[in-house]
Amino acid sequence: FDEAVTFWEELLELEQTNDRAAQALYGLYHDLGYWDRYVDLLERRLDMTRTKRKRAELLERIGHIYFDRLHDFDEARIAYGRVLEVNPNSVNAKRALQRIYVAQQDWDELKSHYTTHGQWDEYIEFLDQVHDGEDSSVLRTEIQLEAVRVLEERIKDPSAALQRLELVMEADPENADVARMLDERYVATGNSAKRLPVLDVISEMSDDLDETMSTY
Repeated sequence: FDEAVTFWEELLELEQTNDRAAQALYGLYHDLGYWDRYVDLLERRLDMTRTKRKRAELLERIGHIYFDRLHDFDEARIAYGRVLEVNPNSVNAKRALQRIYVAQQDWDELKSHYTTHGQWDEYIEFLDQVHDGEDSSVLRTEIQLEAVRVLEERIKDPSAALQRLELVMEADPENADVARMLDERYVATGNSAKRLPVLDVISEMSDDLDETMSTY
C-alpha cells in the first residue's frame, strides 16, 4: 500500500490535474486511515476548482472527515461554514453544523436556528434524534438536560421536563447532578416519597460532607 501511495503522490506532484491519481489516493488514504493527507488532497483539489457545486461537494467531504474521522469539531465547523458561503441553501451543511453544535454543547448557537419562529417542538424532536444516535453516555445525558431546560423555560411544560429528567436518572443512576435537579423539583412539588431514592444517590456520590449529612 505504501509503495502505491508513494507512486500516486509522486505522479500527482508532477501532474497536479491528474484526476486518476487523485482518485487512487482518495481510495488509498481512506483504506489506510490517512485522514490528514486526505484532507490536504481535498484542499489542493479545492484550489483548482471553480464551479460552486464542485467546491461545495469538496468542502462537505472535508467537513465530514474532520467531524467523523478526526473528531476535530472546530475545523469541521469551519469547513461546513465554508459550504454555506458557497451554497447558503445547503441542507446537508446546516444539518451537519447542528450536529457539531451538539457535540460542542453549544446550545445557544443551536437554539438560534429555532428561535425566530419559536420552533421548540422541532428543536426537541431534533435533540431526540441526535440523542438516539449518540454513543457517548455523557453527551446523551447533556442532550437530555438541554431538552429539560427547553421544556421548562421555552415550552413551559414542567411535567414533561420532570418526566424526562426521571428518564435521565434511570439511564444514568449515579449522576449526582441529575439527582440534585430532581430533588429540587420534588421539593418544589412537595413529592417527599420520590425524594428518598435521589437523596440516596446524592449521599453516595457527593464529595461534600455537609451535603451528604443533609440528606439524612
